Amino acid sequence: MSTKKTFVFSRTKGGDPYVVPPVDMFHINIDNNGQLEVIDHKSNVINQFFGSKTFTGQAEINFGELPVYSKEFTIENSDITIDSKITASLAYEAPSGKDLDEVTMDDLNIICGVAALGSFKMFVKAVDGSYLHDKFKINYSFSV
Repeated sequence: MSTKKTFVFSRTKGGDPYVVPPVDMFHINIDNNGQLEVIDHKSNVINQFFGSKTFTGQAEINFGELPVYSKEFTIENSDITIDSKITASLAYEAPSGKDLDEVTMDDLNIICGVAALGSFKMFVKAVDGSYLHDKFKINYSFSV
């Protein structure tokens, strides 16, 4: 017996975020095998984002003491393969030696790719072009 979990989300372009036409909605389905798909009701397209199993992880990255514009990190995880598809976002969690309110002050652009056996590359910079320093925690998801 297959149990499918469905999550419904909506997109808005300005205006009241609570009044959304049903045509501008999409569903995220996760089946028993961990297969993730997005059904976009606007275009009737089903996008499968991940393979048969989806994993999550967290990494603490460190830009160092001197402020820099951007930096590339290598994130190690033994479950990563060369075919892994990776997404990441800033964790709402204070890294070691930093207060949570400091995390909320920075908006990061995180680009993941170049997956290898046991690791992947992560390029991080500030959305507004400002300089970054110190530590951040990053949540990431990937498929195998």
